[in-house]
Amino acid sequence: MDVLLIHKNKAYLPEVPAYKEYFNKNSPFNFHDINDIGERDLHDFKVLWTFMGIDKLRRLNQNQIIIHEYNSLSVGKYAPLKDFLKKHLNIQPNLRIFLNHQVREKYNFSESTPYLYRDMGVHESFFVAEKAKKEYDFTYVGVISKERKTYNLLNYFKYKLKKQTILLIGQPPDDIYQEFKQCSNIIFTGRIAYRHVSSLASKAIYGINYIPDSYPFNLQTSTKLIEYFAMGLKVVTTDYQWVQCFEKKNNIKIFKINENLDNFNMHSINNFDHQQVDVTNYRWEKIIEESGIIQYLNRVVCQD
Repeated sequence: MDVLLIHKNKAYLPEVPAYKEYFNKNSPFNFHDINDIGERDLHDFKVLWTFMGIDKLRRLNQNQIIIHEYNSLSVGKYAPLKDFLKKHLNIQPNLRIFLNHQVREKYNFSESTPYLYRDMGVHESFFVAEKAKKEYDFTYVGVISKERKTYNLLNYFKYKLKKQTILLIGQPPDDIYQEFKQCSNIIFTGRIAYRHVSSLASKAIYGINYIPDSYPFNLQTSTKLIEYFAMGLKVVTTDYQWVQCFEKKNNIKIFKINENLDNFNMHSINNFDHQQVDVTNYRWEKIIEESGIIQYLNRVVCQD
């Protein structure tokens, strides 16, 4: 049974290689990334599984299964309009997968399409990267953008934390790269393969989870924060709803910096009692198995 994972190759989607690795090893399904199929006809695939924007695809035959995955909410100036269009212009799929119940509630689909929740997970490579030699003070993994106010963070390293290094793993917009590329303490890797992220990020002492306390970021799982803990890094984060829930769930306190960074100094960070968290429950294998996706595919696809 062939399943095609469809995305625009713009967002950081660790779930794509995670799905491929898990299902191709543990199931009768063959998962394919749309980037790897060449000229192969979409009619060949039993399941078309789209990470949602505006989906222009329609069923190519009556037997195809359509899955829509909503792993985040839209961002930017026209975010509410984008989410409105996603809700009203996309076809009704056989199944919807949501990051969490907050994302599902924001879309508020009216029809009774079956749905599942699938949280973010961590690849096994992050759990074996703890003993890397430290070469950087901080690392930041993931999306680098104006919406996430990454510019503010880098500006602070440029003028206030000149003696500390920060490794940024992710593709920076050109304006941000041009602004900070000459700073010797700010190192950009550019976009790299997911399988290589842990080997680089683990070389830092601290992992920074700099997320603005604003919609929709404050509702969404911070993959980077969980990955930092998996690597045994000390974690520094801004304060927002999801982080507070994570702290409460795991009975810990994480060092929090204000969004304006006025309390971001090495004396306070070094003297904080940084606690570690067991995040083995966030392994992709466990996340996928607990989501109900396997049961759905076995029930609906295999019996079709």
